[in-house]
Amino acid sequence: MIPLWRGSTNDKRTGIEKKTESFLIRNKLNYTFQRQVGPFIVDFWLDDYKVAIEVDGRYWHSLPSRKARDERQARWCAENDVALVRLKEYEVKKGDFSKLSLLVYLVKKGLM
Repeated sequence: MIPLWRGSTNDKRTGIEKKTESFLIRNKLNYTFQRQVGPFIVDFWLDDYKVAIEVDGRYWHSLPSRKARDERQARWCAENDVALVRLKEYEVKKGDFSKLSLLVYLVKKGLM
């Protein structure tokens, strides 16, 4: 796993990104942090699969401009055969990684 930070060696990850990263490491999923996928930068890219993970903080992702961007991103991913998993801040903070757990199950069973 080689994390990639946007233009800096400083760790700019948020608390919810760090918790998500811990889940990925525990489940032995290879990933890249902050990777360009098409016209978008995603929070996590699963290197062995066409899976993008976005961790949506409550404040930023409630802004109208950000909601519109998230919708464009979801459309682009669907049109380009990229699975997009969106995790909400409250899910991550309470340790609810059920969406990612399902993904891990599907990946390990060879269904993705």
